[in-house]
Amino acid sequence: MDEINNKIEEEKLVKANITLWEANMIKAYNASLSENTTGPPFFVHPADVPRGPCWETMVGQEFVRLTVSDVLTTYVTILIGDFLRACFPSYTEFDISGNVLALIFNQGMIWMGSFFAPSLPGINILRLHTSMYFQCWAVMCCNVPEARVFKASRSNNFYLGMLLLILFLSTMPVLYMIVSLPPSFDCGPFRSLVFEI
Repeated sequence: MDEINNKIEEEKLVKANITLWEANMIKAYNASLSENTTGPPFFVHPADVPRGPCWETMVGQEFVRLTVSDVLTTYVTILIGDFLRACFPSYTEFDISGNVLALIFNQGMIWMGSFFAPSLPGINILRLHTSMYFQCWAVMCCNVPEARVFKASRSNNFYLGMLLLILFLSTMPVLYMIVSLPPSFDCGPFRSLVFEI
């Protein structure tokens, strides 16, 4: 939140500087015309216009960074934790509950981050496909079945309840940001709806 507040303060300074910049550009354009001639209409290439910081983009980049680091951590854990252990005669048990909770965590991250990074669900679909095959290989080569047997009827309701809880917990920060923080003036999905308070 501190980074977002810093970006909003920086945006106020950029908006003030853009107003001065536009006035100077128009003044220079009018000075370049002689009094008796009319010139072409005033045009500035969009790349020349100063842009403000976008706090929505920063939040989306953090979610993508979190997703990528989670993918790398998962793969390194499988390679180092499971595969190297299997090279020695000590196979690990496949952790069903840990993997299901990791899927619930990933789903919550997708729900919360997709507002700020619309490509995040696509990235996570690719991640889940590759992760499924990678973990399937790890289960076949490096793991043994768990000693404890899971009853699907008992645990199913618990995991669905956890998924519902994560849905509510992941929408609360997004709703807070939508309601309480002003959108950036030149980027983001609500850039044309900026209201001065």
